[in-house]
Amino acid sequence: MARLPYRTWRGPTLSGYVGAMKTKLQCPCGELIQGSDEDDLVENVQKHLAEKHPDHQYSREEILFMAY
Repeated sequence: MARLPYRTWRGPTLSGYVGAMKTKLQCPCGELIQGSDEDDLVENVQKHLAEKHPDHQYSREEILFMAY
């Protein structure tokens, strides 16, 4: 039985879709929070929340869901 060739084409990877790193989040208070990567963004958002909105806490997954 012949082996099929390895599939190399993976489809579109446009920014905002598959594999795009999220590094920005616009807080409802108006402040734009940015990070150099997703870990940095999450850290910066959590710092912002602690300083400006101590009654709000979000998980990493929730922050990245809202980020772009």
